[in-house]
Order: sequence, then structure tokens, then C-alpha cells
Amino acid sequence: MRLRTVSSRKGGFSLVEVALAIAIIGFSLLAVVGLLPLLMKTERDSGFNSLLPRMVSVAVGELRSRTYPSNLSETVEFRFNESGTVAAEDEQAFYVCKVSFSQIPAPTSASAAKGGIPDVGTDACLATLKWTFNLEPGRAPQIIHVSIAKEK
Repeated sequence: MRLRTVSSRKGGFSLVEVALAIAIIGFSLLAVVGLLPLLMKTERDSGFNSLLPRMVSVAVGELRSRTYPSNLSETVEFRFNESGTVAAEDEQAFYVCKVSFSQIPAPTSASAAKGGIPDVGTDACLATLKWTFNLEPGRAPQIIHVSIAKEK
């Protein structure tokens, strides 16, 4: 004769299994949430890097359309909104470009012999475009140099 065993356990998960599953999900979500600031900074940087060439061409075009700076200590400032177009108001400015002017360094005789910078005298200057972010004042600025020449 065969005895039947009666099992009181029904299908489902035990409390330990549920707690373990919740702990694994929580740990995974914590890792994803921890990466969000880094991902957002990377997205912002890539957005700036894709807008930078357009903003530089606008700023340099505006500089070249103006009269040659009579005083090299003059500074010019451009403000752009987050889509990379010129900001109508200062409150909309997301990127700020401060331009300063300086003499182009005279070449040494050794660099001139090797095809260095030509002697431009006072007919050209070096414009330094310093890009900063209004939302991140502590961030290192991007610096771009372009030459501006007088019209003859």
C-alpha cells in the first residue's frame, strides 16, 4: 500500500526570493541613476561641440564685417542662446563669447626661414574668442584664435 504525502506548499515565491529580487532591481536602478549626471554632462558637451562651428562662423563673420579695431585693447562680446543663434536678450544667453585682440607675434628669423608666420606688421591682428557657459561658471572656457586683417 502506498501512502500519499500531502504538501501544504503551493506555487509562488517565498519572502526571501521576493526580497532578493527587489534588492537586485534596486541596486540596478541606483547604478543607472548614478550615471545620469555624467550622461547629461556628456550630452551638453556634445551639443556645444556640434554648435560651436556655427557660432564661431557667426562671430568671426561679424568681426570681419566690422571696421578693423583701432585699439587692440578693445573687447567685443557675443551672446548665443542654447540653439546656437544670437540671443536677443542677455537673459536668454546660454553661451558667451568674449573677443580680445592682440598683435600677431613676429616670427623669429629661424621660423621665417622655415616658412613661418609672415611679417604682417600692423595690417592684421589676432582675435582670441573665449567661449564660456552661463549655466556652468566654473567650467574651463573653450579658446579659439583667428586672424583679422585690414582691408586695403
